[in-house]
Amino acid sequence: MTTSSVTSVAPVDGDVESAEILVPMSGGAVGFVSLGRHFPHGDAVWVEVMGTHGHARQDVLWGEAGDAVFRAALRAQVEDFARQVGSGEPGSGASAGDARAALAAAEQAQQSLR
Repeated sequence: MTTSSVTSVAPVDGDVESAEILVPMSGGAVGFVSLGRHFPHGDAVWVEVMGTHGHARQDVLWGEAGDAVFRAALRAQVEDFARQVGSGEPGSGASAGDARAALAAAEQAQQSLR
């Protein structure tokens, strides 16, 4: 992982402006994740795949359509949580194991900054 030393606002110790991560994948492919604090289009997420036979891009969150996707995801999380609380049954979304895995990945990324 690498981070940018350039900031758009006063720097905050331990809170980077942007981070870029190379991720090795099965079969020898390499993924690239770029996270930044400020982006002219607001919250945005897209996936690009570049390979030996071509290139494809899919916008996930972009503009008004992306805002609608984001709101729908938040709504689904709240509804699933309410069902879990009301019924005591496990939800259909991420599990506690998923949360632990996400936390472990975040801690590993944080460690690489040190």
